[in-house]
Amino acid sequence: MKKILAILLAAAMAIGMSACGKTGKVTESDMNAIEGEALGEVAEKTAEETADKTADEGKKLDEAENTEDDTSDDKPKSAASIDEFDIAIGSAKLIDSEDGRAIVVEFTFKNNTTHQKSFDGIFSETVTQGEKTLFGATVIEKIAGYDPLSATTMIEGGDTATVQKAFALNDETTDVTVTAYRYEEPERGTVTKTFKLSK
Repeated sequence: MKKILAILLAAAMAIGMSACGKTGKVTESDMNAIEGEALGEVAEKTAEETADKTADEGKKLDEAENTEDDTSDDKPKSAASIDEFDIAIGSAKLIDSEDGRAIVVEFTFKNNTTHQKSFDGIFSETVTQGEKTLFGATVIEKIAGYDPLSATTMIEGGDTATVQKAFALNDETTDVTVTAYRYEEPERGTVTKTFKLSK
């Protein structure tokens, strides 16, 4: 959508500028030259943005580090069996989303029942950054290594799945804490993990 708008805006500006310097009508060859020039500028700008974004993405991904799990009994666990399900909070990475920067959290979900179940049908999560609660991020573009439908995919009884969920960040430096629990029943057990976004 942004590219189309940029093309139209560039074409309109070029027509306006070419009309200021001439008297009479803009010919078809003038229009073709203007459109070609506008498309070339948009393509060049898009290539530059893609290169910058790719370089930035790699750098930001290196900065997201997991805290070490502590196995003592009084510390939160990042993996547990809750009722008929096994859940573990795994790794995380930073991506760009329609809402700005986002963190993608990876969960491992095992369905120990004999029926199909989805992660979102069984578990809820609370994600916080400092004092603020993070909400789901809107991710429209396909991003390598991220499956936005994994949380709603039905998992056969006895199977294990990797589930990914994206959350819009408030900033890129404050630690993010993820807590998952049985849908509307946190008293049945929770898993928690904190991710450090800065070194």
